[in-house]
Amino acid sequence: MSDPPVKKRKGSIMIDMIIDKSLKDGQTQITTHHADGFIWRLFATRVSSRHVCGWDQLKVYLGCDVDGSSELWLAKTKIQLTDQSIYCRPSTASHSFTSWRPYHNKCQIAQMNPEGIDALFVDIEFESESFVRRPILNLKSDIHDAILVLEGQKIPVDKQVLSYQSSYFNRLFYGDFKESKQDEIEL
Repeated sequence: MSDPPVKKRKGSIMIDMIIDKSLKDGQTQITTHHADGFIWRLFATRVSSRHVCGWDQLKVYLGCDVDGSSELWLAKTKIQLTDQSIYCRPSTASHSFTSWRPYHNKCQIAQMNPEGIDALFVDIEFESESFVRRPILNLKSDIHDAILVLEGQKIPVDKQVLSYQSSYFNRLFYGDFKESKQDEIEL
């Protein structure tokens, strides 16, 4: 069996966000940018930290996703954040976003004092790979050993494949039931 097709891309994008001065404690501002098949989201959340460090903080996150894709994908990024303020504090980060760990697809790239910040600029360089998933079941194939009847529609299936995917079908096809001996099973 051959390896799945791999698509590789390199690119860079710039995302900017004008900071909403009325942002209150716990509120988040989001900017979305579509580029090169990816959805990039820049989040800025104001957090009250006066009891800890004497001032509020602006936590900045970057999120990445692919819209409606059935592919497995990986995007390795180098991120540079620059703010438009009198301090102009650049910060850098790197992160790998993946389809198989979606809870890692948002990373914090900065934490700063929001006073005097008018805008944020994020420059992202990325390298990505995507892999087309192999089909699990080819229903148009002539290779089947049972037919499931669902609402009058006949669906040819391979008992072994369905049994591997579901304990329900495993018991139905190989258990001590009359259906396990039938070639056509009504559901």
